[in-house]
Amino acid sequence: MLDDYAKAINWFSKALIIREKVLGKEHADTIVTRQFISDAIRNRENTLRR
Repeated sequence: MLDDYAKAINWFSKALIIREKVLGKEHADTIVTRQFISDAIRNRENTLRR
């Protein structure tokens, strides 16, 4: 399961770079992508604590 979080974080990070270039840093889709990364990191940390 931790590998899944790592993969998700990696893909969301790649998407964030593209969205920042294409849409800008303040675009709603870019902000949502940052939130997805944050959620994946938090969920991974919560899984480690169990």
